[in-house]
Amino acid sequence: MARQVLLKASLSTLFGADTLACQSIGCLAAAELGGTGSSHQIIVFWQGAGSKKWRTVWKTTVQRIAEGETLQLAADGHDVWLLSTGSPGAGLMPKLLWMSQNNGQTWRLVASGDLPTIKAPFTIPHGYPTGVVALSSGQLILSLSPRGNNSTVAIKYTAAPLTQNPVTFSVPSTFQPIVESLPAITGSPDSLPLIDQKGYLALATSSSDSLPWSIRLTHFLTDGSPLAASGLGTATIINTTTIQLLSSEGRVLTLPIRREFINPLVTAVIGPQSVVVLGKNGTLWVNTRTGSWRRFNE
Repeated sequence: MARQVLLKASLSTLFGADTLACQSIGCLAAAELGGTGSSHQIIVFWQGAGSKKWRTVWKTTVQRIAEGETLQLAADGHDVWLLSTGSPGAGLMPKLLWMSQNNGQTWRLVASGDLPTIKAPFTIPHGYPTGVVALSSGQLILSLSPRGNNSTVAIKYTAAPLTQNPVTFSVPSTFQPIVESLPAITGSPDSLPLIDQKGYLALATSSSDSLPWSIRLTHFLTDGSPLAASGLGTATIINTTTIQLLSSEGRVLTLPIRREFINPLVTAVIGPQSVVVLGKNGTLWVNTRTGSWRRFNE
């Protein structure tokens, strides 16, 4: 697992930023830190709009088997979601999902998966999470690659009242069984990229909470998991030297990867064809419409 240097704490301890979520009010970053024995720490940081300083807003201790593979943040308004997963084993992957309704200050455990000793309101089914995206204030889509007897490829969570519902699809006959879903693209309507058994990418769109999502085929994939992150109207595709921002209408904006960025990249979509990238020494960069970059808080 890649880890990015974000800031220095006392006793020269280096914090690593594994995930980033940015809005107009500021940015949240989260890190998994090594611990002792069977437990590790997860720490959440905050940098307000107009500030260049990070501060710790929340810490928690988790079982070591439930961290180390994926740590992801998703935010909309004051509602923030945090997912931590462990390494796959025998087709299973430990999973923990938290929610905050005050911009990361306090958190509650919402769901867990493949962790019999952890009690949570909901159980995440078997499968490997591929992304979490806040659809709107108080709503989240968790996308999955199904494993075993589970065929769920996406779960929708609502904060108030707290609910968990699998997303259902109206699958056309030309589409093979779904083997993976990618992070959702939010907008009007929301959409979810899906990959079928033959490697074709399709886009499922939502028309109503009570109806199955409709699916239309798009094209064959050369890369099985091309999307690094998604958000409002945009999916981020990270290449060797460029970042491509793909809009839900098919427009592409190509951006260079600067030497000030940390590799591998940590990004957050903040609007249509707009992305924030974590740079060295805890800096943040945002793209312009002309394909260049500027410091996020300048």
